[in-house]
Amino acid sequence: MSERVLAVGAALALTAMLVSGCTGDGEAGAFAAEFADDPAVASVELTSHDNQPFTGGVSGQVVAREGLADHEVSALADRLSSYTRENGERMRGLVSLLADDVELIVTGHLETDAAAVGTALALRADERVVSGEIAESFISLVGVDVSAAIELIRDLPELVVAAPPEARAELFVRTEDRVVDVGDAPARVAGALAAWDALAAEVPMTGMRLREDALVMTLAQEADYPRAADRAAVLHGDAEPRLAFASDLIRLGETDGVHARDLVARLDASQLEHIAYVWESGTRLQIAVTSKPHLDAVAGSVTSALPEGTTEAWVVVDGDPDSRVNLVVP
Repeated sequence: MSERVLAVGAALALTAMLVSGCTGDGEAGAFAAEFADDPAVASVELTSHDNQPFTGGVSGQVVAREGLADHEVSALADRLSSYTRENGERMRGLVSLLADDVELIVTGHLETDAAAVGTALALRADERVVSGEIAESFISLVGVDVSAAIELIRDLPELVVAAPPEARAELFVRTEDRVVDVGDAPARVAGALAAWDALAAEVPMTGMRLREDALVMTLAQEADYPRAADRAAVLHGDAEPRLAFASDLIRLGETDGVHARDLVARLDASQLEHIAYVWESGTRLQIAVTSKPHLDAVAGSVTSALPEGTTEAWVVVDGDPDSRVNLVVP
């Protein structure tokens, strides 16, 4: 028996067990039954909205068979759209279609769904894209690496121009490890790209992350920070978004790295050589050491060097959070 039949059969069995007495579960069963024998479907995973009688409601995901041709994906999306349009009042929810790691929401509106599937197929064919999602109010892409993610941001206006207008309200591009993680309204995403382009020509950078309050640019090495900060003041000035800088040595949570850099400046080369990185978020500091034998020595040396305003600090071995040693903050 094929994996598709097993997967769909399992979904049908589950919904059949739940169908007694609950309209929502009945709708899940009806949907699963409709697509159980669809040759383009690998699996159906549905959730009824609640377990109260007569309230209805079902949503979930339909997974297409791997490697379907574009016209087969389009035809499946059409069938899902037609079902949703004809049964929307009873479903009171929406399903998504996942085709080779690109997912789109199916609304039941012919033009909207056609625009979404067309964009999804273009993204599926783009070798820079690991996965993608076209939702009702945003589009999200995962790039294969930093270079690919930056290029996807650069090409976003063209890549999504045919997508439903509502889905273009917010755009997200990241790498799987989130070294690049940029998402917001299109104008703010464009501002992040402009800042990257302005600074990448001046200093080597390895990533960027767009926060609500700032754009964090990651420098290839902390030694480039003074030059990057100076060039940012000249090239970027007071433009939005505001810039902050992380590096191989300085990692940032929701902060700009002032305390972390103050601490680093207070340590000499012999103390710094055993530190893998300093992480700062708010007024908290985490100091990671390169190996366990250096844990106690570093904890002793950094305690006396903690900057004023630090409220919490600790030392860990890089990659071993259980090794945490809390420091006494003056």
